[in-house]
Amino acid sequence: MGTIFVVGCIADRDFKPGLSIIENILNSIEKSRKVLLILTPHFKQSRWCNFETDKALEAALKKRSVDSIIPIMRTLCDPPRSISHITYEDATKQCNWPRIRKALA
Repeated sequence: MGTIFVVGCIADRDFKPGLSIIENILNSIEKSRKVLLILTPHFKQSRWCNFETDKALEAALKKRSVDSIIPIMRTLCDPPRSISHITYEDATKQCNWPRIRKALA
């Protein structure tokens, strides 16, 4: 497998000043081929993370791209109900990077 380049969205670096946070999130999801969801107890409790998850699901449906959302379980927790039908990568002990690379390809 060849090299895979991943460009992540980091709010402090990538969000455009003057746009609302919601607009920045929607623009970032729209431009993304894949969305990684790093699952932790905090993720599940965060309203922003829930919003981002819902919008990523909507974008996946619109693009008809069922494999565009990649959940990664970083800390043991129950996945949010909205993505419980998507297989996640269990990285609670060690991340299987070859599987992640394959999912990103």
